[in-house]
Amino acid sequence: PALNASALNSGMPLGWRGPSPGQAALERGRRPKHPVVIVPGFISSGLELWDGLQCGKHFFRQRMWGTPAMATAYFANRQCWMQHMRLDPVTGLDPAGIKLRAVSGLEAVDWFVPGYFVWGKVIESLGEVGYDTNMLQAAPYDWRLSPVGLEQRDGYFTRLKTTIETMVHLHKTPVALLAHSYGDQLVRYFLNWVEAPVSEGGAGGGKGWTDRHVAAYVDIAGPMLGIPKTVPSLLSGEMRDTAILGQLEGLLGLGVNPLDRFVSGTLGTVAATFRTWGSLWAMLPRGGVDVWGADDHLGAPDASNDESTGVTMDDPDPSSERGEMIDKDSSSERGEMIDNPREP
Repeated sequence: PALNASALNSGMPLGWRGPSPGQAALERGRRPKHPVVIVPGFISSGLELWDGLQCGKHFFRQRMWGTPAMATAYFANRQCWMQHMRLDPVTGLDPAGIKLRAVSGLEAVDWFVPGYFVWGKVIESLGEVGYDTNMLQAAPYDWRLSPVGLEQRDGYFTRLKTTIETMVHLHKTPVALLAHSYGDQLVRYFLNWVEAPVSEGGAGGGKGWTDRHVAAYVDIAGPMLGIPKTVPSLLSGEMRDTAILGQLEGLLGLGVNPLDRFVSGTLGTVAATFRTWGSLWAMLPRGGVDVWGADDHLGAPDASNDESTGVTMDDPDPSSERGEMIDKDSSSERGEMIDNPREP
């Protein structure tokens, strides 16, 4: 892999002597059952350069995002690095003369930089249970793109469909999908797209495709109703309080956030870059009145029966039909990712 976890600290607290989750599962008799497909989150797939401006051509097939190669490219020419991270502001796709593409394989999602694992520990634990690359696949992507842009430019969902169908064919059992952050939005988009008719822009898999091919879906911190922090990022370029970006200081061991010097005084430039990323627009908070329940045009979640503000809250209509996020039928059968032979 791009970064070897065995060469780094285990990440456990000092004095930790307990087994890893994978070892603990193995000791309980767990074994691989369903093939696993990982769909990573926002900014957690490595991006490498395939074509660039003159200032960046010497970084061909090197990481512009992820691993220490990113820091090398950034400090060599900060303005050049930012230009290569930007998308076309009109199309939301590649700007002229620049191509960044997601790194392929598990190494694209295991470690971000030394000391900061993304999926590395999950992959390691699954390996300890008995998984290998025959039963464990990652589906990295260019996390700057919108869902529509991912399919339009890279055929991402077509490839994901093929990967899942191949694993189901080889192992004769449906897969388990694991998604994090923005990956949750992509998986939910995919599950609608894959069953939609071709005439409506879908894959034509038909109703029942998901039931036949997906046994379980694990959503890790998915932004189902969006992320409030996308608002300041798009408005001003502020990102110091954003996960991962705000922690680069310690990860790269530089003593200060490596983006601070560039960002300081130039937030307009950063905001202009962020605004080209369709993924951020896709993660804006959503829901309005239907979700938050307010009876005013703002749909404010903190609205109350306050005469001073003129805002009132209607009692929910018990007869209205609302979609449930989870199935309350505890008797329904659920697919498990790994087999437990000790259970009846």
